[in-house]
Amino acid sequence: MTCRVVQDGRPLFSTARRAYDGIDVVIAAIFHGEWSTVEARVRLGLARARLYKGDEQLLASQVEEAGRQFRYERNLLTARETEAWLESTGVSFEDWTRYLELVVLRRDGADDHVDLAGIERAQVNALSDIEAICSGDLERFSRSFAGRAALHDSHTNPSDVPDHADAADFAASRRACETVFGPSDVERIGLDAWMARIDAHVALEDWYRRFANQTLSRRALDAELENHTLDWTRVRWKRIDLQRESAAREALLCLREDGSPIGEVATFARVAVHDETFLLEEAEPAARTPILAAQPGEVLGPLATADGFRIAVLVAKTAPALEDVELGELAAERIIERLVTGASMRVQWHRAPLGSAAAMRRGEVSA
Repeated sequence: MTCRVVQDGRPLFSTARRAYDGIDVVIAAIFHGEWSTVEARVRLGLARARLYKGDEQLLASQVEEAGRQFRYERNLLTARETEAWLESTGVSFEDWTRYLELVVLRRDGADDHVDLAGIERAQVNALSDIEAICSGDLERFSRSFAGRAALHDSHTNPSDVPDHADAADFAASRRACETVFGPSDVERIGLDAWMARIDAHVALEDWYRRFANQTLSRRALDAELENHTLDWTRVRWKRIDLQRESAAREALLCLREDGSPIGEVATFARVAVHDETFLLEEAEPAARTPILAAQPGEVLGPLATADGFRIAVLVAKTAPALEDVELGELAAERIIERLVTGASMRVQWHRAPLGSAAAMRRGEVSA
């Protein structure tokens, strides 16, 4: 690693038991399966950069535009504010520009046919913490882990003998961490302290999994589904989108009055039919009430959209049930999320996570 994730050993936050720093956040993200998503983005960007044979001036202008968008999203309105943000994170201007370049390269092409072979682990490691900081992932990982750590503290007794990882789990976890943290990082931390950190994190994640399994009873999951009976109704419809309201009304008449199939109407209007399944909470707000009021087979619309007007034929509505695996997972996620969020209120933050706009606003700039 190259940035202050490792170099800055100051405490980031404290729970009732102990203080945690940025290294703890990254270890937790590795164990929780979050860090691999950061590495995947870096690997894809590097693969695209290796293959790029486009206009370098065009790429430079796109990177400049991505930089403007980055500053706008973080309210970094002046060059001085941007410099202060970079200083607060330990990310150099060159590394930030490289991050923006990889963002542009990832965005401007599908990843289906990109050969990821040959991207060296050292290259990925050198850019992953920069990716995590600049993308905002490191702040998200920090807050998520803080909640899990506080939840652990609130449900365990300080006098309990700490759990320790079994040998196989510990060895596998150590290997996973040492593919991300290099030998110099471990040396800086100290071998004994490094081993103790991994042991503590493995034990915490093991406790968290056991706690989640105990908490997520059938009764709790059923209650969660009942609380979301409307939002999590699964909807299937076939829709067409038209630019003009007059065309949408004509299509509506064909469907309602003439009984024409939506595919035939789409062919006549020269538009595609989209067969979609989604949860009601994911629908556009203006579409939710008409969907709730309709029965399968009914035609909905015209529904105004950002780009025109939508006509849809409702195919099915299904009430939420645990037999729907996706909804069972969503119910579990929401229950645990509430518990973690509640526990987060007991966290004492010593400073904002790296990459947070709050760090720059509060003057938390490296010396």
